[in-house]
Amino acid sequence: MSFSQISIRELPTWVKVLKNSEDIKTKEDMLSELTLIDDLLVLMKSKCLLNKKRNLKQQLGGRIGQELKHKHYLFTNQ
Repeated sequence: MSFSQISIRELPTWVKVLKNSEDIKTKEDMLSELTLIDDLLVLMKSKCLLNKKRNLKQQLGGRIGQELKHKHYLFTNQ
């Protein structure tokens, strides 16, 4: 099985951490937990990208607004 956000290099570390958990008793438990972690990492990445897009949209909107105010000022003061 492959994970979209947990890399092959990181996987042994996750497995070591989860092996020490009292909640993990079987390989299926381990796989289920790793899948959940991977899904949560996907959601975090998606949220981050949405926030970046939202910030970019606000920045562009602010810049366009500044330009329009500037042009309006130049037009009305001729």
